[in-house]
Amino acid sequence: MLTPKLTRRLFWTGEILLLLGAVGTAAWLSNAQEWHPLMLVGLLLALALVGQRLSVTIRDQQLTAAFVALVLAMSLLGPAPAVAFGIAAMILTSSLRRLPPALWLNNLSTFAVFPLVGGMMVRALIGDVHDPRNHHLTQSVTFALVVFAVFILTNALNFALVALDIHVTEGRSLAGQVRDLFVPMLPGQIATGALAAILAVAYTNLGLPVLFG
Repeated sequence: MLTPKLTRRLFWTGEILLLLGAVGTAAWLSNAQEWHPLMLVGLLLALALVGQRLSVTIRDQQLTAAFVALVLAMSLLGPAPAVAFGIAAMILTSSLRRLPPALWLNNLSTFAVFPLVGGMMVRALIGDVHDPRNHHLTQSVTFALVVFAVFILTNALNFALVALDIHVTEGRSLAGQVRDLFVPMLPGQIATGALAAILAVAYTNLGLPVLFG
């Protein structure tokens, strides 16, 4: 039978493997087009970094502008920039909060995995968003629905990875976390997901200025 200490070590090993796997997969999938236009890359990176500081806390959980920026990166750029932005945001947040190594690891692995999954979902459902042949999709309601679905699913994945870490390290039940933390956040997350979808389609139709508005 596994002891709590051994369980934690195995879990941390799993998180390390997830982090390395996500980074390696993002690098393998990356192409030069994902990093253009440079103004969009810079804007979303800045929002991902600053957005971690712009948050509303509801029962120990946070709604942040950073998550919107990451979903926009998944949708408008691709998996590699989204993973890079997620990791950069967590390096900044974890260092400013002076978190212990275990929380650093959970933050980095979580914010590498869900942006990768979201970016790959967009690519699977829409295709390469940089390909002119897909512009009719990226400018449509279909794209908005995909972005909204990606927001909701990656938000759930983000919660699951964090909740699992809390379950392993602190012993809090997963069902209790879903009931007490995830469910109360859903209305706010749904509204934020809708905002992300609107911004994504507004960008593909009207260009970069709409994101500054």
